[in-house]
Amino acid sequence: MLKFKIDIFFYNGENEKKKSQKFSKKIISLHTSDYDKFLVENAKNETRFIYENYILFLDMGYPKPHDNNFTLEKPITTEESYRKGILRLFTSLKKIYNDKKIIVALHPKSQKENFYGYPSFKNITPKLIRSSDLILSHDSLSLQLAALWNKPTIMLFNNDMKNRISKFKEIKWFIDELKLESINIDSYKEKKLKDITESLYNKKNYLTTNSFVKKYINDGEGENKLIPEIIIETIIKSKI
Repeated sequence: MLKFKIDIFFYNGENEKKKSQKFSKKIISLHTSDYDKFLVENAKNETRFIYENYILFLDMGYPKPHDNNFTLEKPITTEESYRKGILRLFTSLKKIYNDKKIIVALHPKSQKENFYGYPSFKNITPKLIRSSDLILSHDSLSLQLAALWNKPTIMLFNNDMKNRISKFKEIKWFIDELKLESINIDSYKEKKLKDITESLYNKKNYLTTNSFVKKYINDGEGENKLIPEIIIETIIKSKI
């Protein structure tokens, strides 16, 4: 039986590279779209968008994440439960770090003007991550940007998320791959939260984040050009 191979396959990171070699005649190192955002933001010579030091929360639209809108999946948690837990966490962080603001990067599909009254911004997530002191997230894909800028990060979940196997598996994947600290917003102790945040500020996790970037985002073998440029140049050179 004949086995046909793809002429050119563009891969993101070492993980895809290993798989693509089996079914492609030629493989080209590319990167994820978030790496494009990283390149674009790093090329800007701008002053900080927010001058104060701040902790950034990456909104995903809970109780039902916006990325789940195309499914029939029931909401993972309730509005009441989620609001109570996340606001309790924000209050605790303000007690521990009264010199830092809490800022929210709203999901691009969010219809909210703000997140429970906190300063909130939409469509500038890379800019907000770049200048942040600490990242709070559930399982947002923007964690790629946090890894690229090597930002201290805490993963969040509540009891409902932990009990939804499919959701907790996604959160746990980031925790394991990036060796991140995590907090159950329904049951944490403030002392534990303070210990975690202080330990994050006192260490830089370069080895882990660099490994994650090479494995899943960009293996470093390609050029630091935007995705369209790399694809177009490759196709022209290949005369396909």
